[in-house]
Amino acid sequence: MILDEILKYEDKFGTSSMIELALGQCLLHLKSLHSIANTLAPGLTSKSSIRKAWTAIDTVRQSERITQFKAKLTEAKLTLILAQQGTLA
Repeated sequence: MILDEILKYEDKFGTSSMIELALGQCLLHLKSLHSIANTLAPGLTSKSSIRKAWTAIDTVRQSERITQFKAKLTEAKLTLILAQQGTLA
């Protein structure tokens, strides 16, 4: 996991509140995406074709929400990269 890697190299990069804030932002958005995935997974793996169809419909209905979360996660990732680069300078 990325958090473990950052902790492993903490001696090299040092601690930075900006990195911690950026990681927190990333984790928040990842948890939201994970929550959505967890609600859809049982229906997508169901043996019932009716349940799979309804889950597919629900997935399409949530696609805009998922796209928004992905955009927020991308923004958080870029913030994390900038924060890491700032500690190297």
